[in-house]
Amino acid sequence: MSSNKIALILRATGYRGKATISYLNKPGWDVHALVTDAKSDRAITLNAIGPREARIVLKLAIEADVQYVALKGSIVLNNPNAQDDYKYLSATPAVLDKGDVEKLVQASGKTWTLMRPGYSTSNLLPPLVHWMYPDIKEGWLFNSSGSHCVLILIDPDDIGPFIAAAFDDPAKFGGQIITLVGENMSFNDMMKQYSEACGYQFEILYRTPEETEKELANPFVSGKILCVGLKELVNTNEVPKWRIPLMSFKEILEKHKYELPKGPVEAGRTMTIPSADSGMLGSEKPEALVEPVKENEWRQA
Repeated sequence: MSSNKIALILRATGYRGKATISYLNKPGWDVHALVTDAKSDRAITLNAIGPREARIVLKLAIEADVQYVALKGSIVLNNPNAQDDYKYLSATPAVLDKGDVEKLVQASGKTWTLMRPGYSTSNLLPPLVHWMYPDIKEGWLFNSSGSHCVLILIDPDDIGPFIAAAFDDPAKFGGQIITLVGENMSFNDMMKQYSEACGYQFEILYRTPEETEKELANPFVSGKILCVGLKELVNTNEVPKWRIPLMSFKEILEKHKYELPKGPVEAGRTMTIPSADSGMLGSEKPEALVEPVKENEWRQA
C-alpha cells in the first residue's frame, strides 16, 4: 500500500483547482480530481458548493477518514454584518452560502483551513471577462463600483500554493482563516495597466447610481457592488507572515498576456462566449453580430 498522502480536489478544472493540483503534483502525494464532465475543459458550475452539497461531501469525507479540509470562501465574509449590509444584492446569497459551508467545515471535527481570497484576476481573462464586462467586445469596460473603488486582487494561481502548503503543514495552517490578497489597486489604475497589457486603450465607463440600482438583479453587477469597501476588511500585513509569495497585478498580466483580449470585435464578425443561461463554464453559444452602439447611450464618469 502506498504511503503517500491522498488529496481529493473538487471542481478540479477551475482556475483554483488546477493551481492546487499543480502544486500537489509532486512526490509524496496521490492527487485525485473530481470534475463534472471529464471531457470538458471548464466543467465547473457557476454556483459555489452550497450547504446541502457540503453536508454530503463532508459526510463522505468523514466516512473515508479524511483528515484535513481546506476550503476557499470569500473575503466578503470578513464582514461580520455581511448578511445585513448586502441583503439587497442578488449576489449575496451565493456569498452567504459560502459562510454556511465554512461553519459546516469548522464543525466537522476535522482539521481545517479556510481561505478567503480577494477579487480574482480571472474575472479579467476569457471566458469570465465576457460575463463580468460584456461590453468589452465593443472596446468598453462598464463598471458600477466607481472609479476610486480599491480592489483587493488575487490571482487564482496564487491560491493553489496556500492550499498545498496547508496540506503539507497542518500544524501551521490548521484552524486558520487566511485572507489572501496580493495587491490593492483602484479600478482606474488597474484598468490603465490592463489596457497597456492588452495593447488597446479600453474606454472605462461607469453607471450612475440610478442606472446601477436598476441593474441590481444582475449578479454580475451586484457582485461589483460587493467589492466596494472590502479593503477596510483586510490587513495586508498578515499575508507575508505565511512566506508564500504572491504576484503583483503587473506580473499577473505578464503571465497571462497571451490570453488577454486585444480590443473590440470588428463589426460583422461573431464571437463565442460562455452561456450564462446554462450556468456552466465551458457551455458556449454564439454571440450575435456586433452592432454599433450610439455614443449617447452610455455615460462616462
